[in-house]
Amino acid sequence: MKNLIVLFSIFISIFLSGNAIAGNKAKIVVSTVTQKDSTISFTLISSKPFYMGGSRYILHIGDKEFKLSKQKVNKGTGVITFFISVNDFNGLPDGSNIYLTYGHLTDDTQNSEELSSKTSGKYWSLGKFSKTMLTK
Repeated sequence: MKNLIVLFSIFISIFLSGNAIAGNKAKIVVSTVTQKDSTISFTLISSKPFYMGGSRYILHIGDKEFKLSKQKVNKGTGVITFFISVNDFNGLPDGSNIYLTYGHLTDDTQNSEELSSKTSGKYWSLGKFSKTMLTK
């Protein structure tokens, strides 16, 4: 009986600590927006490495989606850079919402702020777009 209680206590401790860790949503911010030739590099930094799995990260600016990207881990933080053509970048309206998703949005009834507030979701609101974000 004593062994059963000890095993149960260990199981509960592991289960609760795993849930606490899983519930900590990464903080993601826009790091740099730079231009090289006809391509804009739109780089995001995360407090945790970006997940690499069966889906992909999608950068949303207004009603546009950008999927072409590369990602890496740098000293425990995640770095993902999206590549946007200059023409697409110039066509984006200032003041548009910027958000990142892991996979496609499936619930069109919620806005990006509501989605990003879900700790278990794969949605991050990154602020408002402005062409002044581009550093030359």
